[in-house]
Amino acid sequence: NYDIIFCIQGETMENKELNINEFLNEFLNNNHERNNLLFDNIDVFYKMSQFIGKQTSIEIPKAAGDWSRISKVTFFRNIELMDKFYKKLRIQFDINRILSDGTIDIVTTDYERIMYGLNNYLGKHKAIKIYNNGYITDAIVWVHEISHYRNQPEDRRGQVNDLLTEALAHTASLIYTDYLEAEGFVYEANFGRYDHINIFNNVSYDSYIVSKVFKLYESLGDVSKESYKYFYKKDEDYEEVIDKFKKIITEDSIRIHDILWYTLSGALSVYMYEQYRKDNTFINKIEELNTCLLNRDSLQKCLSTIGITGYNKESLDKIKEAYDLFKKDLNNQQHKILKK
Repeated sequence: NYDIIFCIQGETMENKELNINEFLNEFLNNNHERNNLLFDNIDVFYKMSQFIGKQTSIEIPKAAGDWSRISKVTFFRNIELMDKFYKKLRIQFDINRILSDGTIDIVTTDYERIMYGLNNYLGKHKAIKIYNNGYITDAIVWVHEISHYRNQPEDRRGQVNDLLTEALAHTASLIYTDYLEAEGFVYEANFGRYDHINIFNNVSYDSYIVSKVFKLYESLGDVSKESYKYFYKKDEDYEEVIDKFKKIITEDSIRIHDILWYTLSGALSVYMYEQYRKDNTFINKIEELNTCLLNRDSLQKCLSTIGITGYNKESLDKIKEAYDLFKKDLNNQQHKILKK
C-alpha cells in the first residue's frame, strides 16, 4: 500500500514535503524496476505533457457537450453498428463471441452520461466491463475497451504493452467517431472528438504535475521548496504543484502510471487517427502495431511500425501536424455542432 494519509487541517508545508518524500522513496523502490521505461524517461514525459497541453488547449463550445442531443439507441443497435464497423475495417473480430462467453460484463446504471469502461484480468481470464446507458456514444467507450482486449496477452501486459495500449484504444475510438458520422450521427461524432481532446488536456496538466515532481526527486532527492527553486529556477508554482501532486497520490497512487501512459496516448492517438484519415490503408499499420504488442516487441520496433522514430523533432513535427489537422476539422465542424 503506497498511499500516504495527509492531515487535512493544520498541515504544514514541511509535513507535506516529508510525506511526499516518503511516498516517492517507497513508490520508486516498489515500481521502478517493472516500470523503468516510465521513470527512466521522466524528462520526456515532462516535456511531452507541456507539448500535449499546448496542442489540446482549445476553447470547447458549450454546445458540443449537450447530452440532450445524443441519440438514444438500444444495446443491440450499438452492437450491430460495432460489428459492421469491424467488418468495414476488415478486422477479424467477433464481438458476439465475447458477449456470449462472459468476457463482457455489462453494467446498466441509473446514472446517465457516464463514459467509462475497464479492461482487466479476473483470475486467469481477460475481462471487459462496460456501461450501457442507452446512448449511441456508449459504443465509443466499448470500442476503446475492446481495443485493449485485442492486444491483451493471456497472462499479463509487459511495459511496452502498458505504454502503448492506450494509444491504440484512443485511436480506435476516434476512428469509430468517423464511422458514426458516416452513419448519420454527426453531432455525436463531434461530441466524441471534443471529449477526446478534453480528456488529454486534463491529463496533460496532471502529467505535468506528476513528471515535474518525479523529475525533481530523482535529480535532487527531495521535494523541498529550496530544491524546487534551485532546479526549476524561475518557476513560481511550487505550492500549486505540491498540492495537486498530494491530491493525486492521496486519491489513488497507482493512477500515476495511467497519467503518464495517457500522455503518450494523447500524442500518438491523434497522429494515428489523422494518418488513417489521409490514407485508410494505414489501418494495416495500426493492426501491425496491435500485433507487435501481443508479440512483446521492443518499443523502437513498435513505434517504427507507425512511422515514429522516438521523441525527436521529426516525430513531434508529425504529431503537431496531425493536431493542426484535427483542430482545423473540429473548427470546420462547428456549424454542425451549433445547429439546433
